[in-house]
Amino acid sequence: MSDPFRELFGNRPNSTTQTPNRDIDFVLTHGISVSGISTLEMNNPAQSDHLGICINLNLASFFSSNFSDMTSQAPRNLISGKKKSVDAYLQYVTDQFTDHKIFQRTEELYTLATNDPSKFLDECVSTLKQLDIQITAIMIAGEREGARKSTQRQYWSPEQQNIARTFSYYKQKHQCV
Repeated sequence: MSDPFRELFGNRPNSTTQTPNRDIDFVLTHGISVSGISTLEMNNPAQSDHLGICINLNLASFFSSNFSDMTSQAPRNLISGKKKSVDAYLQYVTDQFTDHKIFQRTEELYTLATNDPSKFLDECVSTLKQLDIQITAIMIAGEREGARKSTQRQYWSPEQQNIARTFSYYKQKHQCV
């Protein structure tokens, strides 16, 4: 993590609030090119002691980075507007949590960690990670179960979406004339 104030100017601002010598607000970045950063000497429209911080990111480096790939996620199948699908999802997840005793196992780990932290060893951390993997698998399977009857929609690419918006805009503009 790096502080853009230090990266660009070599030091932090005197203050990030309206009170002199009170530098308490920070912006940290990692792997993103920052071309500018500054405090804003105002606090309007929200009245606050804190000043605004304005940061200018290099969007090309942001969107081409390997940790922020906006297109890597597959579209979700489960839609919260479909009550039947949501009910099926909740029923599946609840049944799986009951069958695999997820609540009891997490409660045991929580009790162990709060009552005697010295007994919460690497084995407990490993068990906790396995529980996390199992819960994630249950929820993904529940999503497939709940959305079983939905059709897969092929989403437009950003270029296609912009073309469609532009076409729709001009189509409506010419209808109004």
